[in-house]
Amino acid sequence: MKPVSIKPIPAQAFETLEAVKGTVVYGKDPGRDFMAGMKARAGGEITGNTGMLNGARQMAAKRRAGAAKELGAGAVAGLRHASSVMPRAAEAIACGTAVRFC
Repeated sequence: MKPVSIKPIPAQAFETLEAVKGTVVYGKDPGRDFMAGMKARAGGEITGNTGMLNGARQMAAKRRAGAAKELGAGAVAGLRHASSVMPRAAEAIACGTAVRFC
């Protein structure tokens, strides 16, 4: 999966369009979830969850960019990301404000 590019918005006038978001919920593999629980007890990074969350964040960011593109935006300002791991799933949300350059 190709990472989403994050660049500063050039110093020029722009019109604010509306808030845009991308959301993804990944179902977790029960075997991997069990192993993550065991790793959590022992201490250390749970690499399976780290990789899953990174992939989910990238997918959410691409969906946010797609939503902005549908509005005719040239960029998304005020980027925000949130994620959480639940017992059987992980969720990632990416949001921001779509803007069009004048």
